[in-house]
Amino acid sequence: MKFTSQIRAAQQRPWLRPFIVVMGVSFCVRLLVVVVTSPYWEPDSLGYMGLARYIGQGNLAAGEGYRTPGYPVFLLLHDLNPNLVRITQMTLGLCITAGLYWLISRFTASTLLASIGALLYGANVAQIFLESTLMAETLATALLFGAVLLLVCLNTSHSRVRWNLVALGLLAGVVPLVRPIYVFVPVVFIFPVAGRACRGGHWRRLLLYLLPAMLPVILWVGYLSATFDYVGLSTSSGFAWTNQAGAYMQDAPDKYATIRDIYLRYVARQHGDYHDAIWAAIPEMEAATGESYPQLSKTVQRMSLAVLAAHPGAYVHQVGYNLVNFWKGLSVHPGWRPAWGLTITLWKLARYLGILVNGVFLLVVSGMVLRRVRLLRVPALPWPAAWMAAVVLITAIEQAVLASAEGQRYGMPTQPFVWVVAMLALGAWVTGRRRQQSSPTE
Repeated sequence: MKFTSQIRAAQQRPWLRPFIVVMGVSFCVRLLVVVVTSPYWEPDSLGYMGLARYIGQGNLAAGEGYRTPGYPVFLLLHDLNPNLVRITQMTLGLCITAGLYWLISRFTASTLLASIGALLYGANVAQIFLESTLMAETLATALLFGAVLLLVCLNTSHSRVRWNLVALGLLAGVVPLVRPIYVFVPVVFIFPVAGRACRGGHWRRLLLYLLPAMLPVILWVGYLSATFDYVGLSTSSGFAWTNQAGAYMQDAPDKYATIRDIYLRYVARQHGDYHDAIWAAIPEMEAATGESYPQLSKTVQRMSLAVLAAHPGAYVHQVGYNLVNFWKGLSVHPGWRPAWGLTITLWKLARYLGILVNGVFLLVVSGMVLRRVRLLRVPALPWPAAWMAAVVLITAIEQAVLASAEGQRYGMPTQPFVWVVAMLALGAWVTGRRRQQSSPTE
């Protein structure tokens, strides 16, 4: 009798078995990685750890605003223990996988599409590599995706609306302090929040979102401005412009000759490769100019912008290259092989599959736009698709304009949005085909 009741319970919840399989596969892959590898360190990991130590000592100013404090605080909460950080990041990865399954099944009623979409993240070697690395991408992914899930809950649940708004605001507000490129997220989410939570004239509810969403960025920018006379989210952002202008830095105006010549020497040391040459050159530039790190960042930014203004065509070409690079997915990391040679094969497979889904995403977004202007008749997608697509596209454009050589990494936190939109489009297409087949023919 007990066995029969279990079968009946499973039949009443058809989503359960596929969900268990998806989560089981995702868990086992991560368990293998934990067993056979150690937490991976990138060069940027040292900067995050350094700022975390300064914060732990109560000396935030010692970091000179080089990085936003979101991820360093996350490291500090784990007592700077790389193993604990990795376990938490992998747990977040499993939560994202579960959230993908729920979100896709919620709007498509298809366990197959939900399983595919969830496994695109849950078994993705590149994403698991980021979870195993002391970098901010996984935390940013969790915050972005968690914000979307809360946004959906605002529309599906009428209980605890106020708490949902506060939690949504906190997630949207913290994500720019983890990855500054997402500084637009709190502003973009104002519109769906207002449309979903403020119906019936409840406009005061919007404040429950706005305060936690806006205050973190405002307070951090205010701190940098008061402490270092720098307006922005990171005092290192000025240096990053050299990756856009580095190929033509020899044409920088003579008033920048001191730092220009130092920079070109470091490019020469990298055999002409100007990408990230600036970081090794900074100490010598500081010594030669007497400028502090934040001051020098502003000077380097002015120099780089002057070079780009003199070479607008080259800049447009670089922006186009960055934009294309965004959709390529993270390249295989040669130093990380938990499954030995199989890792590279699985990574390449995941990457090529991701590029394919990215292509589908761009076609779907084009269809959404053409449908909006009534130039194409395609099935309407559930309302969250538009906002997820907006976040992906704004990220792609922003990183192309402001950054260089980082497009693949910037595209990773928004990957789940791409997969959800693609699965929702596929679900809408399948539903439309079934309706056509079931409708009477003349």
